[in-house]
Amino acid sequence: MLDELAGLQADGGDPAAALTTWQALLSREPDETTAANALERMRKALARALAADGPTAVDPVTGLALLKTFPTLLSDSDVGRRLVDGVAHRLAEAGFPAQAADLLADQQIRVGATKESGLLELARYRLAADEPNATLVALSRIGTGGGTYGGQRDLMEARALLALGRSGEALRPIEKHAGPAFAESRALALWRVGAWSRLREELASRSDHADGGYEGDHRIRLAIADARVGYMSVPAERAEPAADQTTQAFLNAVSASAPAVGSARMVTEELTSQVGTLRAGLDALQAK
Repeated sequence: MLDELAGLQADGGDPAAALTTWQALLSREPDETTAANALERMRKALARALAADGPTAVDPVTGLALLKTFPTLLSDSDVGRRLVDGVAHRLAEAGFPAQAADLLADQQIRVGATKESGLLELARYRLAADEPNATLVALSRIGTGGGTYGGQRDLMEARALLALGRSGEALRPIEKHAGPAFAESRALALWRVGAWSRLREELASRSDHADGGYEGDHRIRLAIADARVGYMSVPAERAEPAADQTTQAFLNAVSASAPAVGSARMVTEELTSQVGTLRAGLDALQAK
């Protein structure tokens, strides 16, 4: 009777109730065949519930609850690991990166040997959960010799170090990588340590290749770096459309708003706020 009820609950889209009913059946110590059949049906019902789609698939939060309630049902096979990875991925996408990281870490502890891709995902979730120290721990288990995930690993290491205020160290892993994401982290690190000459080179190089040239926030940041290095006479094309004395005076004043060398409190949000204020001021001057 309980076996039939559990089957109906599972088919009706209530895997939690079905698993609980099968568990009640097992608690009555049925014969060996009945117990084996119930366990097999429980495993299949849980797998269907944890799948990304399907008529009985559950949301990731419910999936996490099922895994915590029935931690031994899934095998450590590739299929079982993929199901757990899928729940973790959907948890992170739903805004629960810390829970996703904990779920993945628990699986990795249970399984033992872990592929680099799994460690990289764990580090990604830790970083998204604002856990930079835990991010570095996960990344330390991945080799630093390049390979398939070398670039992703190095970028996450740099971002974790930036989050910890270790801006000088953050430059090391991304020093020779190309691409917008690496360039942005490099520029932020250079900004924070006050390496204005290198920052100017980084921003100028990006302007040479970026669509729109010196437009928007990037133009303001380059103007700040210019002023800090001593390039007070900003080229006309960089101050378009009003390269006059008023705009030049504004750009000179901009240099005073740049953070002090070695400032540990300058973070991305503050930089974005400053750039927004500076852009508004420049637009007002250009409108005259």
